[in-house]
This record gives sequence, structure tokens and C-alpha cells, in this order.
Amino acid sequence: MAESIETRHENWLRVVWGLLYVKEGLQGYVDTKGKQQYQTFMNNVNAKCNNQTCDQCQINSKCTKGRTKVTGKSSFRPGHFCDEMNKEIHNNHAKNNPIWMNTDSTQWHNRHVGYWEVTKCYLSSVGYFYKTGPNHVDASGLLSICMNSSFIKQHITTIQNFEEVRTIRNNTLHDAHYEMDGQTADDCLDKMIKVLEDPQELIHDTAAKQAANHIRKIKVKTANTPTIMTEALHKWLQINFDVNKFLKEIERRMFDRLQEGLKGFIVDEVKREVKHSLDDRCNDAREQKV
Repeated sequence: MAESIETRHENWLRVVWGLLYVKEGLQGYVDTKGKQQYQTFMNNVNAKCNNQTCDQCQINSKCTKGRTKVTGKSSFRPGHFCDEMNKEIHNNHAKNNPIWMNTDSTQWHNRHVGYWEVTKCYLSSVGYFYKTGPNHVDASGLLSICMNSSFIKQHITTIQNFEEVRTIRNNTLHDAHYEMDGQTADDCLDKMIKVLEDPQELIHDTAAKQAANHIRKIKVKTANTPTIMTEALHKWLQINFDVNKFLKEIERRMFDRLQEGLKGFIVDEVKREVKHSLDDRCNDAREQKV
């Protein structure tokens, strides 16, 4: 039996809800691995730079901070702290292609935020410069960090699952109809669970474990499923895309369908009324003849 439009919207929402839990399940892990990665980089850099400090060199040409702006085509001073950290970041990128637009290199040496400014170099797209930690990054960003950082990637058994979930995220949030069939939705949720239960480390991570269990509950279709549009999901949607536009679009589509349905109903009713009227006239005519 074909699923109703309401059910297909509901399936789409279940997948969006699952992505929220992917974000919650990965943010602590990315934070921990990012700090470990940073410490490894710092050990390597300090061994070459004799614990040199620096907060002047800026690799991000769009950043307003830093006295010296350095683009990707230029180099830091050879043997300088920022030059060596730049090499560590670049060499550790799975595709040797870090995105510098998200990072403030004047903070690379900052013991409080340096690890995060370095971690942001492993995002796959721009727009994260002002994000101050993994808890402010969407599921796509966290997945990208895991995929692009060779340091983190080596602690993941099946990186393909991460790639597939990122594709799911992109396809789902860019779906103009906000619809999905039930089997596809369940398959998407299963892949999210596989990410959060990667057997090497994440399977032992408490937050990832809890998130995976929440996604299992989302898979269970009950009469209360439509209530998944909760305040938490609403807030998350506002962060990741225009939720008001999203809701208005769904409402518009539903209204258009309702109007079409009403038009059909009205036409049918008019036809019935006309038929009844003609029948009445025919009956009246017969009675008059009699």
C-alpha cells in the first residue's frame, strides 16, 4: 500500500531527528580526539621549534585577526612554530587539502582553544569560523572531521559508514519535498547506528551509545511518532537551516493538496446537487403528467 503524504513527511522527520542524535553522539568523541591530535602535533612541533610561541601569523586571508596575513599560496617563516604546525595539519589531512577559512592560526598556540582551531582545518566546507566547539557544529561537520583527519580516521573501523551518513544528511536536508518512504528512512537510521557503534572506539563511548539507542527508538513507528517535532528538534533545525521556511513550505504543500482535494469534493458535490435537482424536476414532471 502506498504511503500517505503525511506518513512520508513523518519518515523524513524521523531521519532528521536521527541526524540530531548523530551530532549528539559524535561531538564528545570529536572533542576528545581533537585534543589528542593537537597534543601529538604540539609534541612534534615543539621538538623542532624549541617550545617557541606565536600569535601573530594568520593563514586565513578573510580573518580580521593577526598582524600578518598569509594565504594558502604563501608560506610561514621556515622553521617557525606556525610553519611547522601548518605542515602537521596538512600532512595529517586525508586528502592533503585542509580548508583554512574556518581557522584562526593566531590561536594555534593557545592552550585553551588551539586544539579546536586546528581541528576546524579538517572540515569539508566553510562557514565554521565562529563555531567555538564541536557542540556548535552540525552532524555533517563532525562527520567530515572524522573523515578528513588521518589521526581520527585511524581509530575508526569503517569510515565508509561516515561517508554514507554524510550523504544521507545532505540529501535529506536538500530534499525539496521533505518526504521519504518508510523503508528508506529505516535504512538511513540503521546506517547512523552503525556510525555510532563503530567497533574500534565509538562502541565504548557512552554518549555515542545513548545516541544509538535513541535512534533505535525512532525506528519504532507508534501513534506518537508525529510528536518528534519537539522543541529540541525545532532548535536544531533553526541552527542548520531556515526552519520557518521549511515549515511554511510543508504547510503550503499541504494546503495546496487540501485545496485540490476540496476542489474535487466541491465538484462532486455540485454534480450530486445538479443530479438531485434534475431528478426532482423529472419526478415533478412525471407527477404533473399523471
